[in-house]
Amino acid sequence: MTPEKELSALHALLAQTLARAIKDGVKGEDGEPVVAPASLLNVARQFLKDNNITSDFKTDQNLQSLTQTVPFTETDEYGVIE
Repeated sequence: MTPEKELSALHALLAQTLARAIKDGVKGEDGEPVVAPASLLNVARQFLKDNNITSDFKTDQNLQSLTQTVPFTETDEYGVIE
């Protein structure tokens, strides 16, 4: 396998592993699934950033609903904290 193909396969595996861990959770100390920890979410965030994956708050319903979940106190017209 060429180095480019190996890196591409590694990239795909990392993306799949992160997605699965966020979706399904990770094993806790007792072996039971728990919500993905902040450190894993941060790795996923950086992975998206490094690959120029972005989202527009004005059109992304998932980002808009996040503002209803997180307890912001002062928001602008889009619901973003000022």
